Amino acid sequence: MKIHNFIVKSLEQGQQHSSKKLTAQLRRKAYESGWSTDASRHLRVVSTDSKYQVAYPKKHANAIEDAEFGTESTPPNPIVRQFIAGINDTEAVAHFDKVLRKARII
Repeated sequence: MKIHNFIVKSLEQGQQHSSKKLTAQLRRKAYESGWSTDASRHLRVVSTDSKYQVAYPKKHANAIEDAEFGTESTPPNPIVRQFIAGINDTEAVAHFDKVLRKARII
């Protein structure tokens, strides 16, 4: 049971570590793609049920959704959808591999 808890905890830590890195990457990509500072800096990548999703505060939803989906006067700039589609688990796997090596399991 101890090894199971160790693995679960290590995977969760890997996902949290990855979420922070992915958040920084997403924010930078959104800003560099023309999103407003207000919209891009409130994006956050979170890990839920072994998947990554993007979250943001409700009070910034209009700015973010207008940038992502467009408005009558601006075309869509689907940074969030493209980013999520391109995420792979290499960050989390690399972190888990590092933990296993540190524990001398592999």
